[in-house]
Amino acid sequence: MHFYFFIMMYQVSSLSNAFIFADPPFEQESKLTDKCETQLKVIFQKNVIDEEGMDFNKFTTLLNIFVKLHDYNENEIEYLFIELVGDIDGLMNEEQFVLQTTCVVQKIETQINEYYNRYTHQHKMTIEVLKEALSAFKLDISDERAIELINVERTDAQNISAQAFRNILAKLYIEYTWTREDEQLLMKTFALYESLDPR
Repeated sequence: MHFYFFIMMYQVSSLSNAFIFADPPFEQESKLTDKCETQLKVIFQKNVIDEEGMDFNKFTTLLNIFVKLHDYNENEIEYLFIELVGDIDGLMNEEQFVLQTTCVVQKIETQINEYYNRYTHQHKMTIEVLKEALSAFKLDISDERAIELINVERTDAQNISAQAFRNILAKLYIEYTWTREDEQLLMKTFALYESLDPR
């Protein structure tokens, strides 16, 4: 049982960092950091079909895990795939995957910044405003948890910076992904899930 749990947590943790990173993913000029690009390549390698490439279903499944953050609808996800692959039945290579998921990561970062600006009152984000903004993502936290995260980010609780907000949201969303009990999604995403399930 413990072995099963370890395998699942390892797989989910590596997946959960796919499109939202604990640290800002871009250097200047919107170039992915080496660390983030490497993580995207690892995600691709873990989800290829017989080392030939990634199919549309796997690509869609990966993006749907982060739909709350990027807001791409089914047609837009299909377009991302077909734009470089050519057709829905083709296979996406690593370079195409990194290119398209970089667009997804950029959109997520833009969305986070827009949420910060939307919820900032009089150019300041307080603990109450932070909790309200996080609840839009169904990430409800207690005052104690909010203070803990604010302290980790070393930001002012009455004037939370955009960078701190971004990092707090990323940490909570990664935790949310780890603890989500969406068995159907796990079964689709991880080929070993059903064979390792002890029930």
